[in-house]
Amino acid sequence: MNRCIMFVLSMLLCVSPVLTVYATAEEATELSTKESVVVYPFNDSTGKSLSQAVTDLVINKIINLGRFTIVEREKLQKILAEQQLAMSGAVDENTAVKIGQLLGAKKAIAGTITVYDATKGEGDDGVKWSANIGMVVRLIDIETAELLKSSEVRGSGSGKTEGAAKQAALSSAMTSIEYDIRKMFKLKLKIANITDKGVYITAGNNLGLKKGYKFDVIRRGEPIKDSEGNILEIPKEKVATLKVEQVHGNTSIAKVSASKGEIKPGDMLEEWVTFGLRAYVGLNYLPFQMTASTVTMTWFDGVDTYDLGFTQKAMSSTLGVFFGAEKEADPFTAGMRAGFVFGGEKISAGEVGLYGKAELTGQVISVGANIDLGLLYAFGTLGTVGKGNVSGANFAWGPKGEKINEGTAINAAGYALGITPSADVRLNLSDTSGINLNVGYRLYSPIDTNSWSIMTKDSDDKEIELVTSGTKTLRGARPSTLNTGGLVINVSWVMMF
Repeated sequence: MNRCIMFVLSMLLCVSPVLTVYATAEEATELSTKESVVVYPFNDSTGKSLSQAVTDLVINKIINLGRFTIVEREKLQKILAEQQLAMSGAVDENTAVKIGQLLGAKKAIAGTITVYDATKGEGDDGVKWSANIGMVVRLIDIETAELLKSSEVRGSGSGKTEGAAKQAALSSAMTSIEYDIRKMFKLKLKIANITDKGVYITAGNNLGLKKGYKFDVIRRGEPIKDSEGNILEIPKEKVATLKVEQVHGNTSIAKVSASKGEIKPGDMLEEWVTFGLRAYVGLNYLPFQMTASTVTMTWFDGVDTYDLGFTQKAMSSTLGVFFGAEKEADPFTAGMRAGFVFGGEKISAGEVGLYGKAELTGQVISVGANIDLGLLYAFGTLGTVGKGNVSGANFAWGPKGEKINEGTAINAAGYALGITPSADVRLNLSDTSGINLNVGYRLYSPIDTNSWSIMTKDSDDKEIELVTSGTKTLRGARPSTLNTGGLVINVSWVMMF
């Protein structure tokens, strides 16, 4: 145990964070005013009359982002009428640019609903509807007539009615659309000031900033030029990452969440758009103990007594693998995990859990406190059948008079429930990856007489359960208790999306 802990700690201490990037992207400029955007009615190729509903939802998403002004629908209708275009008709890039110029817009969003289906089925509480929707969304720069992005968006949902399922599917699709829009139209700001309260950013509610938004601090290097003095590229260094903590009218206050150098007023900021998801894959070192013993099960049918004996193997703490995923939120992060404990030829186990986390994010080190609710299901081979008490026979008797050959495997399965309080220390190697150390104490119920299920096969290869009395009376012992509680250590690689 001590060697394992020392190995984990030494690995974490030997890794240093790397946050330097080398980019050729164009120079970031401060976005201090909202851009004007026109949203064209989505074309509905499904024939389900979804155009207005989808268009309204897209407009609401853009308004809620707070970084755009939307061209009024009345003005758009007037121009479309003058151009003899229907509000529900398809708008190609050329038409979008032409009308956008007439409206004075800078950007345009258009799209086509390509798929919609809804199916009726049965759920736990009765009728359950499932719906799927697909669309193609196009983002267009009106000034350059460039198609910035064309993406396929899908959403799915369920509900007790078709209408509820459709709304859930639309909501799922809107989340993807919002992500695409933020990725395409990233906020590019500057650091206004740095005080004891934090880092002041040159935007707030006026550009739709929200608590939890993240920004990369970018510092330019000297431009790389050719022999004629033409700029080929501009090297950029990512100095730090900021996370917005407070949002005011025209300013916001952020904290440094990752850093490799000093930041200063005037440094450029580029929005870092993520889903706020983290994925974990790693190794567990955990308690998993059962003592060796010789077990004899005895059945009495009122006349004769029958014995079935086997030698139970011992087990001790072992290694396992696990996978986890969590959604970053404020103030608590929610996650789920699944893992497997290796038992070799002994007992193995699968495990699932749900957890909540309160986290403090630092520049390089993040610390979290977790509470986990888990279910462990153990299974495997305990041993083999020994000779029964029938003189000279190489078999034993089962609880219902079944003949069981000597050497037949005896299998067992059982479950344990419990909670695990734990603490996290995450080393942020970059904006998108890190190493996480988690130490906790598992408070699980043991797998004992009340939760073991023990099976074997009779001489006809039919599976039988040894713990049911059937026509005879079970008077024997069961296997030793499997303890799964105690100190738990895991080390994992973290990927952030």
